[in-house]
Amino acid sequence: GLHLPGLGQLGKSRFRMSFKGEPTNFGATVRAETGVGTVDANVQLKIKDVLEYKAEFTTTGLDLGKLLKDTDLNSRLNLNGSLSGIGTDPYSASTVARVEIDSSEFWGMPLGKSALVFDLSGEVLRSHAQMHARSTSYEFSSILRFPKGDSVSYTLNGSVNALNLADI
Repeated sequence: GLHLPGLGQLGKSRFRMSFKGEPTNFGATVRAETGVGTVDANVQLKIKDVLEYKAEFTTTGLDLGKLLKDTDLNSRLNLNGSLSGIGTDPYSASTVARVEIDSSEFWGMPLGKSALVFDLSGEVLRSHAQMHARSTSYEFSSILRFPKGDSVSYTLNGSVNALNLADI
């Protein structure tokens, strides 16, 4: 039969879902209010020769520790994110993903205005991350190239400002 994961860690939950369209061209929304946080998502999908997709999500007070049953991941995450693109093959896809975080906590560390962006286009995946945790600012950028053949190249640059080792 169908094996479904146990969801007891969600606690008392309330779900609202909607679906509009056809199986190969639709929009769907979900709101989940649970004991591990609230998630809102809006998804649009077109399945044809090349997949087209657009999704947006928001979390409020999401606790990864409770969700994944791992106290090392205790958190209170307030996120906004989006994903849009066409295709799934790294050689031809064009996709942008963005996650923003603010007024949150992870590993007991307060997180301020932070962002993570991925951009896949023309056989190249670019990423950029900015994070503000306590008094420290982190910034990282990377480029991953998928040229045809066996050779893959990766570049990573980063900086850390005002690091207080006592915060770690």
